[in-house]
Amino acid sequence: MQLASLDIDPKCEQQFRDKMKLAKFPSNSADVVVLNVGGHCHQTTVGTLTGSSSYFSQLSGNDAVPTTVLDDGCFFIDRDGEAFGGLLAYMRSRWFRTNMAAVDLVGPLQ
Repeated sequence: MQLASLDIDPKCEQQFRDKMKLAKFPSNSADVVVLNVGGHCHQTTVGTLTGSSSYFSQLSGNDAVPTTVLDDGCFFIDRDGEAFGGLLAYMRSRWFRTNMAAVDLVGPLQ
């Protein structure tokens, strides 16, 4: 099966590439980071994220990885921001809120 080629405006492609930066979280686990997940802003510490997630541990490792960093300095993650709030609550306390709707919190981050 052959995939159709996409005609992408070179100007749009360059704007996208300009927004992609080699980025990593601060190395101090007490440092605060701001995530924009699907348009929802989440603030937490590096330690909260890296203590439970190999993805975020990679971002704070010695080598920077390509990640979208918005103009305001937020790390952009293209996932469901509301569901991520529940996941972040679990990462902080190891407890799920019982009043949350049943959603797949792990699958979108794999």
